[in-house]
Amino acid sequence: MSRAGCGACVGVFLLCSVPAPATATPAGLRNMHPLTGLSSLPAPLPEQNGGNVLFSLVNTYLPRQSDTETLLLDGETGRADLAWSSRINARWRWGAETAVFTHGGGILDSFVDHWHETFDLPASGRYSAPTGRLLYWYQRDGQDVVHLDSATGGVGDIQVWIARRWLSQPALTTRIGLALPSGSSRHLTGKGSRDLYADISYTRQGLLQNKASVQLSLGVVRQGHSDLFPDLRKQVFFSQGSIDYRLAARWSAQFHYLLHSAVFNSSLRVLGEHALMLYGGAAWQMSEGSELYFGVSEDPEYGTAQDVGLHLGYRRQFR
Repeated sequence: MSRAGCGACVGVFLLCSVPAPATATPAGLRNMHPLTGLSSLPAPLPEQNGGNVLFSLVNTYLPRQSDTETLLLDGETGRADLAWSSRINARWRWGAETAVFTHGGGILDSFVDHWHETFDLPASGRYSAPTGRLLYWYQRDGQDVVHLDSATGGVGDIQVWIARRWLSQPALTTRIGLALPSGSSRHLTGKGSRDLYADISYTRQGLLQNKASVQLSLGVVRQGHSDLFPDLRKQVFFSQGSIDYRLAARWSAQFHYLLHSAVFNSSLRVLGEHALMLYGGAAWQMSEGSELYFGVSEDPEYGTAQDVGLHLGYRRQFR
């Protein structure tokens, strides 16, 4: 199906269903590092039935080298996440999600340079790098694992999951999911492995005089075999959490974190150690059950996740 066809289908299910009252829900962000971001870490569990579309644009510049590995990531990645969830009965729910990727030289180099200067963030030689270049290059033991230097993109891996709620308020929910290798490892839209994951989520609403809600989750991904990336860790442990605080009748502030263990066995810290991503933004309730949200993400531990990211999403909740 073409991208236009996918967009039309998404539009139909978002606009033609009966909306439900809006409820605070995490933004659904991912680690968008060009390599570690290919892991099958699931988006936070949505609290309501419905659809979510999230557009993200991130800029990366990261040169690293060890005795056996060479890494140079310089480019810009766009990602459109499409997610759907639905209730089976009072306790059981299911969902599916995928993404569309683009990799290119991008337009954010100057913006990110000024961002790093303003907040005195590490740059690792970014200011002297060519503007608008795409080069995602990873070499191990003298052999190229990844060498991407021309614009590309495509559909990513598909994830399906089923969840059971054990408590209602506060909510306690367990979920298991499967990631299928529908993406292309050659074009860095997937990593070519079948993965399993499981997590447990705790959600509490009505805090601080009914203005705030929080969600925390812990989980693990069991990574399968990948021909392109033979040095994947067998397990990736993760934690993510969010806070939503209502500022006004239609506006709320949102904060989100994602922390996960290493995806690769690597001598490079940016690939072989944990990663942390932080997000801050706002949400505007357009109508009952319909919400537009936007924000900025950053990796406080430089190089473990994407550099500066811009995010814009639309969420529609159904009865």
